[in-house]
Amino acid sequence: MIPAGKTFLTGSLRIGSGTTLRVDGTLLQSQDTAHYSPAVERGHDRAVPRAQWDHMWLANQPFLFYA
Repeated sequence: MIPAGKTFLTGSLRIGSGTTLRVDGTLLQSQDTAHYSPAVERGHDRAVPRAQWDHMWLANQPFLFYA
């Protein structure tokens, strides 16, 4: 619960099954990549050890998701 009048700054926020997120205040997404796990990856062209390709798609975790 984020109470009214309060602000919560976060990276990826994982909500467990059967959990309710109540936001009466403000929920802000951090712009600092250090606040995210796994680490944010930018771009998609890089060498991959022991792989037959050098082009890959990298997906980052969403801001808010259910696990």
